[in-house]
Amino acid sequence: MLVTCQYCRRPAELTTGDLEFPDIPNLTGKKLWVCRDCDARVGCRGNTDVPLGELGDGKLRTARQKGHEAFDPLWREMSRRSGMPEGEARNVAYFWLAEQLGITREECHFGGMSYERILKATVLCRELQAQLDTEQRTRDLL
Repeated sequence: MLVTCQYCRRPAELTTGDLEFPDIPNLTGKKLWVCRDCDARVGCRGNTDVPLGELGDGKLRTARQKGHEAFDPLWREMSRRSGMPEGEARNVAYFWLAEQLGITREECHFGGMSYERILKATVLCRELQAQLDTEQRTRDLL
């Protein structure tokens, strides 16, 4: 498979998280594509060589990170409250987010979203979290 960087049009290199980020244990063995010229990168679907989306430069990677910072607490809280396994809760949350964004579940992954879509997803997640926090405070008062 050939993955081309959308920034410089040079071929990207397939590598693994433990080689690129040795201090992040949960990336060990996970595949990713990296453009050495641009420092753009993207993870792969499951244990395949298929990129989750386009390689991301610093701006896009920061947006992806902030998106996950808004999204991940939602599914973790869903799992905690419902007793649902984390993987199932995460999938349910991705279905919710996909519906909100008007895309399919398969398209709904931060690694595959455009910068603009990630910003919208982040806002949606923050709004839902604020609503849930307000509901919890109301229950605590009663």
